[in-house]
Amino acid sequence: MGRLVAMLITTLWVSVAHAGIESWSDQTICRLVEEQPDTAAYLAEAVARGLPCGSGKEFLEPRQGVKRQVEGGLTVLAAADVSDGAIKITRKWLKVAEKNWFQAYPSGSERRYPIILTIVGNNEKAAVELEDALCELIQTDYQATLKHSRCRADYKPSNCRVGRCYIAQYAIEGGASISSSRMNDGFFLMIMSGKNPPPSHPDWKTVVLHESFHIYQLSQISTKNRDLHERKVGRRTGDHDRDVPWWSEGTAEYMGLLLYSRQPNVSSRFLKNKMGDLLGYHGQGSAPVIKEYFSTGTKLYNIDYGEHRRFGYTVGPWFVAYLVSQVGESQIHEFYADVDGMDFEKAFIKHFGKPYRDYVDEFEVFLDQPIRKLLKIIP
Repeated sequence: MGRLVAMLITTLWVSVAHAGIESWSDQTICRLVEEQPDTAAYLAEAVARGLPCGSGKEFLEPRQGVKRQVEGGLTVLAAADVSDGAIKITRKWLKVAEKNWFQAYPSGSERRYPIILTIVGNNEKAAVELEDALCELIQTDYQATLKHSRCRADYKPSNCRVGRCYIAQYAIEGGASISSSRMNDGFFLMIMSGKNPPPSHPDWKTVVLHESFHIYQLSQISTKNRDLHERKVGRRTGDHDRDVPWWSEGTAEYMGLLLYSRQPNVSSRFLKNKMGDLLGYHGQGSAPVIKEYFSTGTKLYNIDYGEHRRFGYTVGPWFVAYLVSQVGESQIHEFYADVDGMDFEKAFIKHFGKPYRDYVDEFEVFLDQPIRKLLKIIP
């Protein structure tokens, strides 16, 4: 620990000692560190006592305002214009995912960390500084990844308004993603942007869960061969050689919404409302997305990331909801526990009872009904 860090901790410790914090129990200190991770005094006390809850976190000189937190296998890097509250709520919902998926279903657990969580705001300059901080981390801790990373010295971005076409452009475009694989890069890179939705919006929480489920999915696969990896996670299930989103995005969206719907103080109508929204139904009228999907004349598993990709994100979750209504939610997790040891189709038949093409045929018959009948399968 550097002199500056030690001095900072000492200063913080002295500043709170008069308040009687030294008499508080270790359990109380760790609880406060967990509940209020942005309060430096509690963290300083934990570090001063050598408590486990303080051992994985550091006081660091921020790089040009970039905020950094480290705890266990998670590193958080947030742009200077990202609030402490946004960091806190993102970490909170990542913990919900960890508890309900990462810890509850141990298959692949050795491949779920480390995670680098980057949170981009709206300021382009701050986003570039965040991107530079990420690249410094990769250069220091992930040298093997650097040679094929956009952080390498000889990388020449071509179509970026800002930065390296890595994370800085999220300040302009918004969005969220898992942009690296632990098997190939040594870490999962989770990118959250403060646009569409902003952290203050309830949808931010479900986006965190959606992206966390992608980590759960990807951690099940042990191969470093990209083509084999894409086949096992279900992105090569079309009758062509292009990637398709129906399964990977459909499961992430539905499982994220389902988990959020079970949290305290969430409306009992939340899941039905959100699933209706996906089909363009907002409590009255028709569900136009269904007609639009059928008008493509393309099977769900053949829709790639081109013109009609949105159906992977809107109709895909409905397929998963239908599947869960037929075989139960546990079979989704049992499927993922087995998919690494067998191909996608065999695991699908084993846990869902028939080939996915047959299931999509059956699902389309179900989907071609009034929305009020569809909503009956949503818990």
